[in-house]
Amino acid sequence: MRDDFEKYIQSMGLSATLSDKVRAIHDIYQLISPQKTDWIFISDYITQEGDRMFGSLWFLAERYVMEAKEFGSQDDYDLALLQLPLLYVRIRKQDFDSKIANEKSRMFLSFTAHTNMSGEMKASKENCDHLWRLFCEYFVPRMK
Repeated sequence: MRDDFEKYIQSMGLSATLSDKVRAIHDIYQLISPQKTDWIFISDYITQEGDRMFGSLWFLAERYVMEAKEFGSQDDYDLALLQLPLLYVRIRKQDFDSKIANEKSRMFLSFTAHTNMSGEMKASKENCDHLWRLFCEYFVPRMK
């Protein structure tokens, strides 16, 4: 796995078990994806009790999007060809100035492609910085 992916996994505070599962899922996608993965994203959110929960694990390549839904508790994997240009991308932010996230920062991204393929990504705290970069560097250029 790439060093930047490893650093991202560590920054998310995943348990050793979840970190190992992310690596195993990455290996699965490396076997089945026609392209190498350029991006990793782990959807997360904060419960009312203040606990951090992890949802879908995403890997993105030049023209493919891969999602492992509820990766901590399920083995449910998607691989989709991304038909360009993207039709729709939406960002919602809370307590995030698009520069530096804080403990209260939250972000939500949704997208739709020509094939009616869609996805949703959630971020909290410092993960908002990563999702913002993903939005600017991956999604926005694919709308052209």
